[in-house]
Amino acid sequence: MRRRRVFRVTGTLLLGSLAGCTQNKQTNEANSLSFFREELKNNGVNIVQLEVIEDKARLKYETSRTTDQALGDEIGSISASYVLSVQNGLDTDRLSSIISNGTDDIATWHIRTEWVKQFEAEEISPDEFTAKVLNTTELVE
Repeated sequence: MRRRRVFRVTGTLLLGSLAGCTQNKQTNEANSLSFFREELKNNGVNIVQLEVIEDKARLKYETSRTTDQALGDEIGSISASYVLSVQNGLDTDRLSSIISNGTDDIATWHIRTEWVKQFEAEEISPDEFTAKVLNTTELVE
């Protein structure tokens, strides 16, 4: 894999997605992965695989998006779903994602749960959170 340049998106990518996040711990941990799956589906994410292995959420999804902006927007939507899921009891250390075009894996990216907690505690700004997530993106060779 080689390092992918940061998608050409503005800092508002995740700002808009995360603006509606509220702390709501109503679902228990047993339902948290189901909650995450539903959030993803509600945002139009075509899930290929979603599982938790050794405290890591692993997501593989298929996309038809081709531009950096569209892929960045999709990552923003998934990131917001992950933030909500962590707030609702998803107890993982990170989300590792694989983007597929239906035939091949095209890129990977991840979110560390510590970034979510820093964001919630206002220790990092929405722009810093966005940069951390987008800077993890790598093309699959």
